[in-house]
Amino acid sequence: MCIVLAGRYRGKRVVMLKQINDTILITGPFKINGVPLRRINPAYVIATSTKVDLSSASLNLDKFDEAYFKVKKDKKGKSSEEEFFGEGEKVPTTSFYDADVCLEESCF
Repeated sequence: MCIVLAGRYRGKRVVMLKQINDTILITGPFKINGVPLRRINPAYVIATSTKVDLSSASLNLDKFDEAYFKVKKDKKGKSSEEEFFGEGEKVPTTSFYDADVCLEESCF
């Protein structure tokens, strides 16, 4: 268990799941206190003496790495007037990240 010191979720108690390079992976869990699955710099948390046993939960944390959290940027070319004013394609609201958050929340 850790306490977040900065950012939107400051003052919240969170569970540290694993370390990814120089950041740590934390979760609230979201259903309990509203903190989603996210990376945070360890300088912005205080570790507490409370330990949570995650061995009984069936968590697969191998897929969470730097590439998982990397923002995918599309190359943009020159746009025409039709593309600018047109309907275009709608971006789906749910993503694989939302599905993973729900999956991880069910373990707690």
